[in-house]
Amino acid sequence: MSEHFELNKDLKENVIAIEKVEKLLTDDRIKMLNNIVEKDKETWCKELSYHKSEDKNVGNIRNFLRYKILVHLKTGIDCDKDPEVFKMYKKLFGGEFEKDRYFKIWGMTLESDTMTSFITLFNIYLRMKFNGNLLGQYQEYFEKDVKSELARELWSYFNISKWYEEWDENDKAVIEAFNEFAKYTHTLANMALISKGLNKERSAHGKYDFWDLTLMKIREFYLEQDTHSDKAKAKLLELAHNEDEIINECIKWLKHFGNGEQGWENFVEQNCFKCYLENNEVNPFFNGRNWKNPQITKENLTAKAINKIVQSIKKRGKELEDKLNNK
Repeated sequence: MSEHFELNKDLKENVIAIEKVEKLLTDDRIKMLNNIVEKDKETWCKELSYHKSEDKNVGNIRNFLRYKILVHLKTGIDCDKDPEVFKMYKKLFGGEFEKDRYFKIWGMTLESDTMTSFITLFNIYLRMKFNGNLLGQYQEYFEKDVKSELARELWSYFNISKWYEEWDENDKAVIEAFNEFAKYTHTLANMALISKGLNKERSAHGKYDFWDLTLMKIREFYLEQDTHSDKAKAKLLELAHNEDEIINECIKWLKHFGNGEQGWENFVEQNCFKCYLENNEVNPFFNGRNWKNPQITKENLTAKAINKIVQSIKKRGKELEDKLNNK
C-alpha cells in the first residue's frame, strides 16, 4: 500500500508542526520570556504545552506566532526542514535528503522553501496599521538575548486578540483572512524545491517573498527560447537580486524541465503550480502588482487578496495529494 499524504491539514494537526515543549517549560529561555510577559505568564505556560486554540478568529495566528517564537528560542522545528517535506519531494521526484534543508536530485543540490510567507505579509499589514512605527510598539518586549524579530512576534502574540476586538469591521475581515492563511502556510502545499541559494536571495528582505512574483520571473526566463542566453540569465539575475554566484545552479534547475514554452509547461505541471496561473500567465495575488511594481498598498491588501493566496495553497494541496497518492 502506498503511503498516504494529507496536504491541507492545519498547524495543530500537521506533521509539520510545533515540537512538543512541555519539557521546556522550566528552560532558562522560557523563564526569560516569563520575565518579559509576567502579566500573561500563566496563559503563556499553559499554551506552550499544546497547539490547539479555541479562538476561531485569531487562534491560528497565535499558533503560528508560537511556532516562530519557539524557532527563535531554538526549541521548535523549522518547517522547511521537516522530514515530511523531504518525504513528499522523494515521492514526487525521486532523489534523496542530503542535510539541513538540502535535497540531492538530477545531479544537483536543491533546497526546500516556503513559497509564500505568512509572517512577511502579516508584518506588512501591521506596519500599515501602526504607520510604520513597529519598533516603538514592541520595545517593551526587548530584554537581554531577545532580538528584534522575537520581540515583535511576542508583541503580536499577546496583542492580536485585543486588536481583533478593537479594530473596525474591515480589519476584522483582514485578520480573519490572515487566520486562515496561518492555518495553511506551513502545510506541504506551500513548500517547494528550488535551486540552492535562491531561498534567501529571491526574498530581498521580504519584499519579493511571494510565489506569484517568483513565478512571474521564472515565466520570463522560459519565454527566452535560448535559456542559456544572456537575456535569459538576466531574468534570473533579477529574480536573485544580482547574486551572480547562484545563477548557474538556478539555470541548471530550470533547464531540467526543458526550454521555452514546453519547459514552462513541464515546470508548472510537475510541480503542481497550475493553481497560480490564469490562461497560462501568472495570476497576481494583489490587484495591480507585478515584478516591477511589487509594493503592497492599503488599497490592495484586502481580505479578498489574502484569501486568494489561501485558495491557491488549498488547490495545490489537492493536486499534490492526488498526484502523490496515485504514485
